[in-house]
Amino acid sequence: MAAYVALSGMIMVMNSHAAAESDSFIAAGQIVSAQRDLSSLKPDVFNAIATLQRSTVDAQVQSEKFASFGNLEGDLKMKSIDLAFRDGFASHAQNLAGIQQLLVDLGHIGEQLETNLKLSTALLADFEQMSGGHGQISSSVNSVKEGLHLLQNDLVISGIKLENLKHSLVGQVSAVSKFDGGAKQLLANSGSPQDKIKKWQDEVIKTAIEQNKSEAAQLSTVSSLAARMAQVLLALSEAVKAEQRAVDALQE
Repeated sequence: MAAYVALSGMIMVMNSHAAAESDSFIAAGQIVSAQRDLSSLKPDVFNAIATLQRSTVDAQVQSEKFASFGNLEGDLKMKSIDLAFRDGFASHAQNLAGIQQLLVDLGHIGEQLETNLKLSTALLADFEQMSGGHGQISSSVNSVKEGLHLLQNDLVISGIKLENLKHSLVGQVSAVSKFDGGAKQLLANSGSPQDKIKKWQDEVIKTAIEQNKSEAAQLSTVSSLAARMAQVLLALSEAVKAEQRAVDALQE
């Protein structure tokens, strides 16, 4: 009877170690996936920010140029056209700066996930050393579990920030779409004006439509990058869950 109990206990320990090793392997795979995806994502976020910075500066320069034209223009009607261009480019610059901030926020989320990845990798190494029979199991388990708890909290916070970013993104996309429809309808109602001022007014509208199109393209880029960041977050979350299961199995 005693031999049976001992054998059963040994089998349970072996099964627990096998389960722990399996989850450890899963965690390692998810970490590698998250690291690979984040490595390819980082330069894309940086490049998108740089592109928006240049576009924002260009729009600001154009706004200042038309402000100068307006100050020099003697004809009041043409002056109003110059000022309309000025305001249009200023608004475009402001909108681009808002999109740029979304990318900066996304970059901060990526930086936090990169830190979390390093911690997850270190905890997995600690676990593997612990499961290999090195060091004090009880103290090592508590240390790893504490680290995993901190990681889980960080990932929840990153998830909330990413959802907030997506919410802001949806709002901006909706505004761009609404403006596009209104501007195109206004242009359609104008017909084919022969008056010079009317023609310039149409040019103001056409320019605004092109600016809006540019903003829509930038928002689409942010949306794509945010979706990729969500995949990194998901992979890391799955890694942490697998590590937690592995630690729990080792304690059984």
